Amino acid sequence: MHLQCHIGVDSISLARLGARVVGTDLSGDAIATATSLAARAGVDASFVQTSNEDAPDQLGRQFDVVYTTVGVLAWLPDLATWARAVERLLKPGGLFFLYEAHPMVMTLQYDREDNALVVTEPYFRAGEAQRFDSGTTYASDTLLTNRTTYEWPHSLDDIFTSILAAGLQIEAFHEYTAMPWEPIPNLVKTPAGYALADGNERVPMMFSLAARKQHNSSR
Repeated sequence: MHLQCHIGVDSISLARLGARVVGTDLSGDAIATATSLAARAGVDASFVQTSNEDAPDQLGRQFDVVYTTVGVLAWLPDLATWARAVERLLKPGGLFFLYEAHPMVMTLQYDREDNALVVTEPYFRAGEAQRFDSGTTYASDTLLTNRTTYEWPHSLDDIFTSILAAGLQIEAFHEYTAMPWEPIPNLVKTPAGYALADGNERVPMMFSLAARKQHNSSR
C-alpha cells in the first residue's frame, strides 16, 4: 500500500521489484497520471483516489506493508488521524515505513546568499498552517493560477507520538545527511543526494522510520 503516492513513480518501482501495489492519493489528476504511467511501463499496479482517513473503509482490505515518502507530512494538519488510518490499513504483523524530510531542515531560511544555516521557520506546531503565495512548486518555476498553498510543520515529537498512540511499535529510526531535492541553496549533488558542501554534520536532511502493527492487535 503506497499512501499519498502522487503520480505513482515509487509505486511502479515497488511493483517492478515484485510487490503487488495499491497506490492512493487525494488528487484525481495524480491518480490518472499514475494509472497512465503504470500502463505505459507495463506494470501491474492499481491506483485509487481517496483521502488517507477514508482509505481503510474505501479499500476494505489490509496490507503487509504501508509505505509513504518524501513530502507527505507537510500537507496533513492532523497526524493522529493519519496514523490511525495507517494502523487500520496494516495486517497484524504488518510494517509501516516512512521516509521524509527531517523537520529540522524545513526550519532553515531558504533565500540566503551565504552558507549560514539560520532557523526562521517554526519547528513546533503553532496551531496555524504556514501560508505560501509564491505560485510555484518544487517541480518547476512555472507560475500557477492558484498561487496559495498551506503547509503544516510537524516535529519529531508529533510524528513519534501519533504513531505510538495509534498502537504501532517503532522498530527503527535513522537520520541522513543528504536528500533528493534542494530545500536550501548551496547544497552539492552527491551519490546519496543533495548535501551540505562542508560541515554536513550540522543538520539532518532526511529521516526514515519503521513501525510494526502487533500480531495480537484487535484492530
